[in-house]
Amino acid sequence: MTNITLEAGRAWCISMHGNQKYDGKPFSIHLDGVVDILIEFGVATYKNKLTAYSHDLFEDVPGATPAHMKSQRFPLDSIRGAWRLTDPSGKTRAERKAKLYLQLVGYLEEILVKLADRLYNWRYGQKAAMYHSEYPDFRRNLYNRRHKRAAGLWAALDEIYAKGLQAEALKA
Repeated sequence: MTNITLEAGRAWCISMHGNQKYDGKPFSIHLDGVVDILIEFGVATYKNKLTAYSHDLFEDVPGATPAHMKSQRFPLDSIRGAWRLTDPSGKTRAERKAKLYLQLVGYLEEILVKLADRLYNWRYGQKAAMYHSEYPDFRRNLYNRRHKRAAGLWAALDEIYAKGLQAEALKA
């Protein structure tokens, strides 16, 4: 059996999100934006693009399961990637993120998607202050100097973080 095409995978993921919004816009804006960032930084592959399109499914779509993705012919790597990118349960956001970082360590393709997701959210979302406060822990847990493919994404995130620090210093 052949794998799903990128176009069909995108369409299926968007349809699964239904009427969900990203800052008041169709959720497809966010999914396409994460894929666009993977492309922008030269790290996009067929499988990590499918993972990017599906990275929020298990958190945001009630009843979505890996079996649903398998029935649509998503590659196993993309299904596992979407599952790894799903926040585990926890009482607080900090607890969920700490668990998430542990499950991502060692999985470069998923880390690339997470970095692209975080960069998109930081650039275009409405929670910049939250991402700024979380960044030191995010970087400490996910950065690996041996992951050369991630270097450009880390540099872009570092730049946004540094600008936030500069802005804080000016306020003081």
